[in-house]
Amino acid sequence: IGKTAFALSLALNVAKSGKTVCFYSMEMESSEIYERLLSSMAKIPMNTLIDRRFQDKKRPESVRNEELSRIEKSTQHLKNLPLKINDKPNISVNEIRTQCRMIKNLGLIVVDYLQLMKSTKKHDNRNQEVGSMSRELKILASELSTPILCLSQLNRTNDEEKRPSPCDLRDSGEIEQNCSKLILMWCIEKNFNEFGAVQSKTVGVDVALNRRGNSGVVIMNFNGNYMTFTELNRKYEESKVKRDWR
Repeated sequence: IGKTAFALSLALNVAKSGKTVCFYSMEMESSEIYERLLSSMAKIPMNTLIDRRFQDKKRPESVRNEELSRIEKSTQHLKNLPLKINDKPNISVNEIRTQCRMIKNLGLIVVDYLQLMKSTKKHDNRNQEVGSMSRELKILASELSTPILCLSQLNRTNDEEKRPSPCDLRDSGEIEQNCSKLILMWCIEKNFNEFGAVQSKTVGVDVALNRRGNSGVVIMNFNGNYMTFTELNRKYEESKVKRDWR
């Protein structure tokens, strides 16, 4: 449902405030992360960037020039932001600790995502391994006095448009125990254009656990073309289960 895009939007806001952000991407390469950031900042569709459509001379020159201008400005802006991206696969908490201790003015660490991390300790099963890594990240956040946004997979085989619960967190129940805030996301509905293609998705963002604040659901519109989230002025209502009376 765009969990990486959601994390990137938060990372971008922190970096714009002047704080350094360390983004550890074990699922995508740094070039793919930059494409998503560029799409969001330049307001240019992802497909245009991936397919290099701004270089297609069959398209109007004025449109291409406008796109190139926005790309150039956004690229320069990205270069000046204190945003560090590390795409090393299977990175460990110890490696993150060593790197982040050297960084001044650190405002946020993002781990994308927990189940792809490497454990430096031996465990009897996967549940213990993931639980141990989540505890290590919690300790690291306290050591550095820096929030860590750690993404996690959901262990779900049911309808992806059904609201998830904390028990859906993959591999370990300790994830819920160790986090200070737990945010769950799911697709409420898909929004189609006149051609029948998905234009955007209405997404539920559930603050299911908040040890120092309120919990609740916020409804957002996720536009995958531009990697953007927009909060909607709409309250979430749990769908009622239809029953057949006999």
